[in-house]
Amino acid sequence: MRRCLRWMVVMLVGSGIAGCGGESALRPRPNIVVEGHHDTTLRLDFAPAVTDREAVLSGEGVSWITLDQWHQTLQNGFDAGFGKWFTVTRDFSAGLTLRLVSTVASQQPASGGDVVRIRYQAHLVDTHHTIVATSTGTATSRPEPGVQAVTRAVEAMYEQIATDLFTRRGPDE
Repeated sequence: MRRCLRWMVVMLVGSGIAGCGGESALRPRPNIVVEGHHDTTLRLDFAPAVTDREAVLSGEGVSWITLDQWHQTLQNGFDAGFGKWFTVTRDFSAGLTLRLVSTVASQQPASGGDVVRIRYQAHLVDTHHTIVATSTGTATSRPEPGVQAVTRAVEAMYEQIATDLFTRRGPDE
C-alpha cells in the first residue's frame, strides 16, 4: 500500500512538471506590416483539424504542455497582429477569411529555454469560399522559457502568414 501511494505521488508530481496541466489562453503580439488593406474586413476561422486543445509534443513524442484554449490563443494573436491593418470581425459574411487548416506544435529543449515549432497551413478565402492564397510552413520560436516559447512561435506563424498572403510579389519571386 505504501509503495502504491509513493508511486501515485511520483506520478502526480511528474505530470505537473511535464506540463500535463492545461495552460490557459496566451496573448501573442505578432509584428505584422500589411500595406493597402485598411478597408478590408478579415476574420479568422478554424478547420476541424485545429482543435481547441493543443498538445505541444516534446521531441520524444510525449505531451510537453497542453493548451486548453488554443483557439483563443490563436484568436488573440490574430486580433493583435491583423487588427492594426484590417477590420477584424467574427462575422461569417466578412470580406476575407483566414482559415487555419492545420496546426501542429512541437518542442525541443535548447540552451536558454525551449524552442517551439508550429507546422501550419492557412488559406485566404473570399466571400465565395474560393481559396485565393495559401501559406504553409513551420514557424519557430527563439529559445524561451516554457509557454513563452509557444507565444513566440504563434507570433512567428502569423508574421509568416502575413508575408505569404499579403505581400505583393513580382513575377520572378
